Parts: sequence; structure tokens; C-alpha cells
Amino acid sequence: HELEETSELGKRLELRFRLYEELYRRANRPRALAQVNMLRGSVGRYLLLQRVDEHHSHEELIAQLRAHDVESATAWPVIHLRKVSQKLQGIVAAEEKAPA
Repeated sequence: HELEETSELGKRLELRFRLYEELYRRANRPRALAQVNMLRGSVGRYLLLQRVDEHHSHEELIAQLRAHDVESATAWPVIHLRKVSQKLQGIVAAEEKAPA
């Protein structure tokens, strides 16, 4: 609920981190969580730049969790990570093309 209502970037990042920690903990997926945290550390500066419907996409996941829609909530991370990956690749490609 707090994640949905928070607009301050630092607070949103912290709440998202806690949301993912809890989801992976409940799914008993410590390795997946470790990989997500490693990737977050590797691409952190790019994550701060990307803003692809991030607020609304997390609202969708939260609604799926509240509705106990396991199928949709399970598919959500795959779809979300594809979007984030595509956006990050675009940012990196644009950065490489930019004059120094």
C-alpha cells in the first residue's frame, strides 16, 4: 500500500527492494533473490535512469498478489524484467552513441 502512494524516489526504491525481498523469501528462492540483488548492483545507475511505467507496473503486481492470482503474479516478473532489460539496453546503446 505504501509503495503505491509514495512518489519520493529514494523511498520508492527502498520499498521496491523490500517487496522483492519478501516475494523471493516467501517463494523460498534465495538464489533468485541473490541474482536479482547482484544485477541490481551491476546496473544500479541505469535503473535510476529508467522510468518505464514503473509505478503502474508495480501496482499491477500488488493487485495480482492481493487477488491471489498466482498465475499472473508468477508471470509478472518475467514480463517486467523483459521491459526493464529492453529499456536498459536502449539507454546503454544511446550512451555509447553519444559524443564524448
